[in-house]
Amino acid sequence: MVKVLSPNHKQEWLRILKKFEKKDASFIPEYAELYEINGDGKAQCFVYEENGDYVLYVFMKRKINDLPFMNSETVESFDIITPYGYGGPLCSSSDSGIKKNLMKGFFTSFNEYCREENIITEFIRFHPLLKTHEGCEQYLNVIKSCDNIYLDLTKSEEDIWWGFKSPRRRAIKKAKRNNSTVFHAENFEHFDKFVELYHQTMERVNADSYFFFSEEYYAFLNDKLRDNFELFFTKANGEIIAGVLFLCYGDYIHSYLGGAIEDSFSLRPNDLLYYEVALWAKKKGYKYLHFGGGEGGVYKFKQGFSKDTAEYFIGKLIRNKPIYQRICEKWNKYYPDKTKEDISFFPLYRA
Repeated sequence: MVKVLSPNHKQEWLRILKKFEKKDASFIPEYAELYEINGDGKAQCFVYEENGDYVLYVFMKRKINDLPFMNSETVESFDIITPYGYGGPLCSSSDSGIKKNLMKGFFTSFNEYCREENIITEFIRFHPLLKTHEGCEQYLNVIKSCDNIYLDLTKSEEDIWWGFKSPRRRAIKKAKRNNSTVFHAENFEHFDKFVELYHQTMERVNADSYFFFSEEYYAFLNDKLRDNFELFFTKANGEIIAGVLFLCYGDYIHSYLGGAIEDSFSLRPNDLLYYEVALWAKKKGYKYLHFGGGEGGVYKFKQGFSKDTAEYFIGKLIRNKPIYQRICEKWNKYYPDKTKEDISFFPLYRA
């Protein structure tokens, strides 16, 4: 059995998702719809069922013809990408034999769907904690990327504390000496302040324009996804100086978006915030606090909280090589000045 669902089929989508023992917020319809609103494409959920077991795959379907150099192309073509964050084909069975057969059936059906829909390329950000890359290696190009950092919240509070590297523990103590406090905005109080802090931070680090989300994005998140997000702030001298938004579902709580006043760094607001959130999440019954990956100072900061790492993989597939090459030729003529980053981007025509 094969179904292709949209967020309009919310009840059916959620009914099927309930059959999965291990799942995350990345796979719920509202999360996919959030990135449809963000302009990332049309949110789709491909469901494959065989003997009562399921594979559920959430992706964004993007129209290639909308690219500026495609105005002379009359045949509609598309590519697909997982929503921002982590995804990949989610399998309901952990039995290796059942999973192998299930994934074979899924890819056979999904390949046919992609041919019918004229899908040219596919890019997947696999979920590092759910290991959604497993079983996909023989069907597409699975590539190891950076490790992700996570904290095992089933440890005792004492073990969590002593699992932090000494610079993190010193920073937390310093924040407390400076009378910094962390509070939970249970009803999304000061959400506008958080958005302000986040955008200021994105400007400071010269982030890509993609990460400056729209008012519609934040309005939908606040209205439809509030049950899956938790907002925490650090306060010092009566002023909010940092905030982090966490994505929550099942066993997992993820560091999602964050921002801080630049002048507040010496007060170590994020060190204290992540420590307090870890304790809060443990009491709430979450099992894993996922910090994510990154590089440079950001990654080093995350490493300070835990030695636990999960391998992070991405997946790439050119589904129609002749059309892909033709589109890339159009892109090449339209953008004569290219950087090394452009050339290494996938798919190339979206660099």
